[in-house]
Amino acid sequence: MSTEAAVRADPRRTLLLCWPPPDDDAAGYGALRTYRGDTLLYVGGDADGPTGTVRLHRELELNWTLAEEFGLPSWPGVPDRLTVWRRRPARRAQRGLDRCPGCGRP
Repeated sequence: MSTEAAVRADPRRTLLLCWPPPDDDAAGYGALRTYRGDTLLYVGGDADGPTGTVRLHRELELNWTLAEEFGLPSWPGVPDRLTVWRRRPARRAQRGLDRCPGCGRP
């Protein structure tokens, strides 16, 4: 089952993203964009790494509000935490944010 199919399988559930890879948009960003619920639980680091892609962290910044944050035991230098996010009522698009300034391609 693809990431998107798994998220669509039961839209009433809360989405848990746990350590989405920093180089796989489908595992984090794709799942979040497919999700229709209002609450996200995210385990990992912040936009500086080591989890989630740039697009995932931009999506959170633009369209979600951080509701709660809890530190987790982790390896030295790895900022593991559990964050609870709530969807904002109006969606803001990421258009133009993920394009190369030189060529304009995504």
